[in-house]
Amino acid sequence: MDMPLPTQPTLSPQEAKRLFSRGVELVARHGRNGPLITAVGDAALLAGDHENALACYIAAMHYDPAFQPAQEKCNALVKDLQARKLLVGDIPLFHFQQYCEDTAAQYDALVQDRLQHTTADNPIIQCVLDFLQRRPARHVLMPCCGVGVELAWIHTALPATQFTGLDWSQNVITCAQRRCGDGVELVQGDVCRLPFADQTFDCAFTIGGLMAVANGRQAIDEIRRVSRTGILLIESSLEHIPLHDLMRGIRLITPGIWMHRYEALFQECHLHTENIATFPAAYLTGFSLTPLP
Repeated sequence: MDMPLPTQPTLSPQEAKRLFSRGVELVARHGRNGPLITAVGDAALLAGDHENALACYIAAMHYDPAFQPAQEKCNALVKDLQARKLLVGDIPLFHFQQYCEDTAAQYDALVQDRLQHTTADNPIIQCVLDFLQRRPARHVLMPCCGVGVELAWIHTALPATQFTGLDWSQNVITCAQRRCGDGVELVQGDVCRLPFADQTFDCAFTIGGLMAVANGRQAIDEIRRVSRTGILLIESSLEHIPLHDLMRGIRLITPGIWMHRYEALFQECHLHTENIATFPAAYLTGFSLTPLP
């Protein structure tokens, strides 16, 4: 049975947002706990933040399938949005960049906990290493580097390569610097307006960063502009996501480039698709690209 939705918040927006922020801290501390993530979703819903509410309910369903209220609340929220003729894809986007800035420390703590279960033979890390080792890669850019998890692994594997990471959030950059050390250059900046001259880097790679960028075409154009020999984009792709997962709403909080036709976009950006690798467990696809003349 679907759970009824509150028609009006029972808390002030300020208090609801405070609860949501507190919930994010708890999730970072206690990990994949279905009831806890669902409670964070309830706080987000009270704050009027449908994106985060749905994201929390979906995460709870994924991490704790036996916790039925997450499914019920997710169904109820989607029904409410449909009744108001508001398509899920048309929900006004919350300020994703500000959210990253506000929650960088909590996310960094959660990532640090997960690192204990990560190994050097991670297929996504290996995909990046294979890409870099097949071409000149003396100076490499990672836009949307986040808190530096993948960048730290890759820099450790290729210590002679000069890496530069870029992210919009200064708080996120601070976390990445702490994780990567002084051997990696970290820059605050906008991937849609990269603060680098043309062909500054031999090549560039991203891992799930562009999905949070509103103007994916502009971002790819900018990465191409500063990259001399090639680009590796490991991003979410609708073609390679199982339909049942797509229908459950995996894309709900991603404002950027979950696109049906990556290849058409790459042609528009004057890029040739050299190789495609899929990572079904992570809903990611890697596109190895070379600039067309």
